[in-house]
Amino acid sequence: MVRKAFLFRLAQIYRRNNAPFLFLQEKSKLMAYEPPSAPGLRTKDRHAYDVLLQAEYCWDNLDKFRRERRRCLNYTYGDQWSDKVRDERGRWVEESVMIRRQGGLPLKNNLIRKLVNTIKGLYINQNTEPICVARDRDEQTMSDCLTELLKYVDDINDGKTLYSDIFEDFAIGGFAGCRKSFGYMGDRLDCWTTQVQADNFFVDTGMRDVRGWDCSLVGEIHDMTWGDLLTNFAKKPGDIQKLRQMYHYATDEHYLTQTAEQFGYRRDINASFLIPQDTNCCRVIEVWNKERKARYHCIDQLNGEMFKCETKDKKELVDAVNEQRRAEAEAAGVSPEEIEGKLITAEWFVDNYWYYRFFAPTGEVLMEGETPYEHNEHPFVFRFYPFINGEIHSFVADVIDVQRYVNRLVNLNDYLLRTSAKGLLAIPDSALEGTGLTIEDVADVWAKPGGVFVFKAKSGVPLPTQINNSVQNIGIAELISMEKQFFDEITGVNAALQGKSVGNVSGTYYAQQTQNAATSLQGILTAFSSFRKASAAKDCKNIQQYYTNDRIVSIVGRNGQKVNFNPSKVKWLEYDINISESTTSPVFRQVANDFLMQVWQSGQISLKTMLEAGAFPFGDKLLSIINAEEQNAAMAANEQLTMNNEQLPQ
Repeated sequence: MVRKAFLFRLAQIYRRNNAPFLFLQEKSKLMAYEPPSAPGLRTKDRHAYDVLLQAEYCWDNLDKFRRERRRCLNYTYGDQWSDKVRDERGRWVEESVMIRRQGGLPLKNNLIRKLVNTIKGLYINQNTEPICVARDRDEQTMSDCLTELLKYVDDINDGKTLYSDIFEDFAIGGFAGCRKSFGYMGDRLDCWTTQVQADNFFVDTGMRDVRGWDCSLVGEIHDMTWGDLLTNFAKKPGDIQKLRQMYHYATDEHYLTQTAEQFGYRRDINASFLIPQDTNCCRVIEVWNKERKARYHCIDQLNGEMFKCETKDKKELVDAVNEQRRAEAEAAGVSPEEIEGKLITAEWFVDNYWYYRFFAPTGEVLMEGETPYEHNEHPFVFRFYPFINGEIHSFVADVIDVQRYVNRLVNLNDYLLRTSAKGLLAIPDSALEGTGLTIEDVADVWAKPGGVFVFKAKSGVPLPTQINNSVQNIGIAELISMEKQFFDEITGVNAALQGKSVGNVSGTYYAQQTQNAATSLQGILTAFSSFRKASAAKDCKNIQQYYTNDRIVSIVGRNGQKVNFNPSKVKWLEYDINISESTTSPVFRQVANDFLMQVWQSGQISLKTMLEAGAFPFGDKLLSIINAEEQNAAMAANEQLTMNNEQLPQ
């Protein structure tokens, strides 16, 4: 009992410090543990439940980020009066409710939306795309093929629209995320990119590397219909009944807390992590985490092949092969010293690898296995900006206070205009005696537009008097203008970048102002460019793994040209991913067309070659005309040759 109590207390301490629960087992059990390799439905166990609760812990730690992101979204899209304030009775109410109680309207001047549209347009105008560059110039042909395949994958995923929307979310909430996978989308089998919603995403909160290289856990929450659940996880007839049993109590918070208590965890588990808002949906929690297992790192000295070997397979894959080679060498008269350099070496090590699990809310495992990707990682690509000391403060969050003050000034100006029309109502203290009216009743009626109340005059008592007051300039317009200048200074998005006129200035000065503003936004643009590069890198790895040679030829091959692209060789191709200006941009097309014109005028290429390689207006039409004329000329030559042969004497 003492030992169990100690382990339970130790688990609580490790949980508080965000330690992985994998190491709370006995040492002998740790080394003997081997996750099942075959996916399929499995009942809950302690190790899997530890992973699920660790994911829930990471989800809870991101609650502040989700709330701040939601606030930034509200301000961007016009909901700028939903912050909570205390009313006259000390109750927390929305600011819009307070304003309406005072007879006003929650007016706003949305500067943030214009800001987001400006920087989004700046990103779109860059018109960039990822390209693959081989480190060895002799392999540049294969890297060019990879570039063409990247363009193909980008086209089928509508990359321009997808990444522009992700960038908008990146600027507002500070998060960009997508998922790279290979599978069916409808009836089409291909490489796909899907956007990951920040509200459904969680990651290791102990991560400190802005690139995510020290991440040890990542996952996503899915809310599926019952039909989608069966499609994804029912692999045999008996699985339907198992899934029905698993999800029978999936929305029962009391049952879920009891399950946590059975494994020695607290009862106050976050229900929002396990239970969907729409109870008609089935929640599935996808978790990828790094696990550790003893393996052998093997090198075949005969052919240079490197591979990993499980401890249980070493005897068959290494020892047996080496014994066979020694026997064959002895029979052939080869010396033992010479054969030692042709054997397979095996070095024991503890391997870190990514392991995935799909959980039901009750803790059962729907599907699991080691990562199927040859890049040996999870399928997610994500970036936080800015990410400093584990905290995220989005681009929009810096200007919310300025936006709030501008809105208050606009409402103050509106209030002054409304109150100055009626002015001040002066009522003698004895005028309301015997009327049954209170001063609050009179004030409520007076505040309403066109408000009228019946008043019985008393002899000798003065009547209520209206004191009119003209609207005076108290500097509200100047304050609003000053706050807008602060807004531009904080964001770095000046009038030139917004396309506004900046007075009677030269074109050079205007261009310099635009360039300076763009320079202040290089931080967020560079961060998103890094995200695009990481995204393209995983696309390349999936292409290398899943595309066949025939598929590659059908995509890249042009005009029946043979494409020398061997996936087995490209698998080990060393390359870099760069983000450069797209070949479809107007500037790039003009430069390419000018170069082709110069080469054609020098006589080094034909007119047909220039039209095929360039992007000239009506180039396709001209090319079809040339091809038709060449075909007609060839047919005429064949007919003439036939006639000449017929006229020759037998």
